[in-house]
Amino acid sequence: MDYGFLSILPPVIAIILALRTKQVYVSLLFGIWFAWIIMNDWNFLTGTIAAIEALVNVFKSEGNTRTIMFSAMVGALLLFIQYSRGIEGFVNRINRIIDHFEKKQSGYSRVIVQLLAHLTGLILFVES
Repeated sequence: MDYGFLSILPPVIAIILALRTKQVYVSLLFGIWFAWIIMNDWNFLTGTIAAIEALVNVFKSEGNTRTIMFSAMVGALLLFIQYSRGIEGFVNRINRIIDHFEKKQSGYSRVIVQLLAHLTGLILFVES
């Protein structure tokens, strides 16, 4: 069956919901559920059952399960770093090192300060 415009609705709804609620996993699950409802001719019961079966079938593959578990663990690690204020402590430490080299006024201090600023930017990018 050709769904045409309806095939665009689930991802668009999932993206809008993720941006509004900041809950990516819930938004993706809602988008998947909504897509299965559309594919089952707007029947909520069979669409819900089909969505649950599809989600269970994803975990039958070892590779899919490993990928999902790895993504969840990386997310948990980033949350742990964020809540423990690890990045803030790292940035404070780097700022002290940068201040030390700025006061030296030697030839290499400018290069070191730029490299440390670059490193700080990379780490903040990964954390956020």
